[in-house]
Amino acid sequence: MKKSLLIPVLLGLGSVTASATTLVDNFSTVSGTATFNACGSAGASDSGSNTGTTNIGGANARGVSVEVSSLLGASAGCAVVKTTDPSVNQVMTFNNEYGTFGKAQLFWNPTGTVDLSAELFLAIDIASDGGIVPDDVSTFTMLFCSNAATCTETGGSNLYSLSFTTTGQVFPMQTFTRALSAATQVGSVSWGSIDSIRMIVQSGNATDLTIDNIRVDNVPEPSTFALLGSSLAAFAMWRRRKA
Repeated sequence: MKKSLLIPVLLGLGSVTASATTLVDNFSTVSGTATFNACGSAGASDSGSNTGTTNIGGANARGVSVEVSSLLGASAGCAVVKTTDPSVNQVMTFNNEYGTFGKAQLFWNPTGTVDLSAELFLAIDIASDGGIVPDDVSTFTMLFCSNAATCTETGGSNLYSLSFTTTGQVFPMQTFTRALSAATQVGSVSWGSIDSIRMIVQSGNATDLTIDNIRVDNVPEPSTFALLGSSLAAFAMWRRRKA
């Protein structure tokens, strides 16, 4: 790699020093413990509005729904979404019984539109205490919509869709970051006028998840910079060895 090619990379890093984070939700505004419990055969569900004021959308803008989406030979199962009392721990938890694949939706409906045109990355803090099978996969899908009426997980339109997965292994709270440029556009939508945001979580068999600090930002998370820094260090070592 020529030095002239390395300089623009370093200049690019210097051009994104300021951060303008849009915090979607950190669940700190819930009054008491709100629990949504879906038990029974596949399709059993529970839903409602979550108390408190969300970071995006204002008072009572957060909605929650949970569904038992499939059962592995079991006659019944339960999937539970719970917002823990802020005095204890300000997080959202998602728990499934053995043999149950659960599906939960969190959605935020602002009173107006939100401008995310300056933001570049989605970041979510997630922890897992594992599933029945070590490689069970949980899928997270974020929908950024310009028309709340047409924003649905199946057949929705006028939205950006961004998905990523985690495995069922046990891992502590960590940040998962994805570039918004990787989102799939469906219909007519603009990052400058988002009026509804949804997060759909399809969990692995009996996988328990903890979710916190959903946000979008115009700079990558520190973990991303650490990865880039290690790459540059490896490049420098390679140059020294070559010399």
